[in-house]
Amino acid sequence: MQISKTSPLLLVIFFLFTFPLVVNADSNFITVERFVPHTSTAPANEGERIGLYVREKMSVAAADRWAAGQSAEGRVVLFVHGGSVSSVPDYDLDYKDYSWMGYLAEAGFDTFTMDHTGYGRSPRPLMDDACNMSPEDQALVMPHPLQEHCDPSNSHWLSTTQSDWEEIETVVDYIRELRGVEKVSLIGWSAGGTRTGGYTARNPDKVDKLFLYAPGYGRNRAQRDGPTVPMRLQTYETLTQGRWEANVACENQVDPGIRDVIWDTVMAFDSLGSVWGPSHGIMRVRTSGPF
Repeated sequence: MQISKTSPLLLVIFFLFTFPLVVNADSNFITVERFVPHTSTAPANEGERIGLYVREKMSVAAADRWAAGQSAEGRVVLFVHGGSVSSVPDYDLDYKDYSWMGYLAEAGFDTFTMDHTGYGRSPRPLMDDACNMSPEDQALVMPHPLQEHCDPSNSHWLSTTQSDWEEIETVVDYIRELRGVEKVSLIGWSAGGTRTGGYTARNPDKVDKLFLYAPGYGRNRAQRDGPTVPMRLQTYETLTQGRWEANVACENQVDPGIRDVIWDTVMAFDSLGSVWGPSHGIMRVRTSGPF
């Protein structure tokens, strides 16, 4: 890979690709963060060389086995997040036993999760401009950072289903080479089910097992067209009450502290959203078109 002296972003991506960051190593787990190089095909930054955020979690015992040359075939898993929340709050929540990655890592799997473009620590093109959302969403962030309504600088989906499939392919190929395996198992939650399911249908030779958890599906999705905006917002109340409360059917079903933990983790992976709008911040969510 050639790195231009005038491209500090590519230099950072190259450094983190070559020298992954160990963010946590204790007596049980090793957690590693990487940025995997990818040429974007998303409409918002098409053609740009970017780094897709990937987190890996494995047990110390498993790491010793891989280092000793034992095959990881059949023991490698990639988690793909849904349409609102990024990968770490979904799959590696640092709270009690809520980390799905930790659960599988303890069982001897090498687990990975990724942020698609527009989420978490992957690039968020066009999303730093608070004008790039609907007038209704703009009202949620007044007076900070917006003092008044403004016109979006872009009227298109930020990404597409196709660009998501291509991001998964880049990460899957990276993991296959890293661990020396032919196939990787995929877990997709909500809208991640659409992404992993579609990817698997197109690349069955690279997928070991596919697990769809509450997969999202809209039969008329491919018919959506017309002008839109790159970003939408979700408030704390919308996420924790509007979307989740309807699923509460009995007393003590929900851990009393879990909502705030999830929100705080979401905000930790969105430094800009954490200071927009209300005092507790607001969630920035990309938009995505069919193709």
